[in-house]
Amino acid sequence: MAKIAGILPSTLRGYRSQGRMPPPDDDSVPDRPRWRLSTFQAWMRDRPGRGRSLNPRPPNDDS
Repeated sequence: MAKIAGILPSTLRGYRSQGRMPPPDDDSVPDRPRWRLSTFQAWMRDRPGRGRSLNPRPPNDDS
């Protein structure tokens, strides 16, 4: 999920521990929550902040 979101796994874990992620669609294994792709995509559209990107964009040179 972190790779899809372009953020570090630790950022994603932080979001979850802070309650900033949607509830898992499947939490039958407590330490392995699972989300449907559609749930994750909806969260991505509205996620809180951008996190630390794994692929930072170069600065915009408008000079």
